[in-house]
Amino acid sequence: LTDSLPFLALLFKLFSAWLPEDFQYFGIWVLCCFLLQSWFACKLLQRFSSSSMFCLAGTLFFATASIYVLRVYFHPALAGHWLLLAAMCLHFSTKFRGGRWIVLLLLATLIHAYLFIMVGAIWAADLIQRTYRRQIDLKMLFANIATSTGLVVCVMWAVGYFIPVAMEGTPVRIRPNLLFSFWNGPNSYGCLWSPVLPTFPTEPITCVCLGYFC
Repeated sequence: LTDSLPFLALLFKLFSAWLPEDFQYFGIWVLCCFLLQSWFACKLLQRFSSSSMFCLAGTLFFATASIYVLRVYFHPALAGHWLLLAAMCLHFSTKFRGGRWIVLLLLATLIHAYLFIMVGAIWAADLIQRTYRRQIDLKMLFANIATSTGLVVCVMWAVGYFIPVAMEGTPVRIRPNLLFSFWNGPNSYGCLWSPVLPTFPTEPITCVCLGYFC
């Protein structure tokens, strides 16, 4: 939940002895997101059209869509929309790609929980359609489910999914406040306040993980 991108954090930790103290990898991540977003968008569109102009226009749409670009600035980890496009490519593939699904699920787990849930939903839909069309039998179905689930849980445990959230050294259980959530709305970057009620005064919270003031 910290947008710290465990995948890249673990990768670059191997080289921490040679990296400067203020090194960060978010620029590299954003560049990769734009490249992968375009690549998988093109591959997905090519499954439905042989028109080069259509694929080019569609790829430009996916690479510049506001719902994607907004994440780049505010939540870099959630800019990994290419994971969803890759999942759709696998879903619309002519045959079941069990090994690639496992890799994609693990990547999503190592990037952000939200993206993992969405990729997991597409994976589940793919399993259902392949079973219904008898492209895979029950043995292969349960084998893929067991393998994928086991590996994902292990990776979740390794990168801290099951550790309670902590701010300022105090464990916090995050729950929605009925009044705040439905009437006043979240104070996200000083905006998105409710048109019904006036803005409630709030105090800045120091987020230890990122060093930002929320």
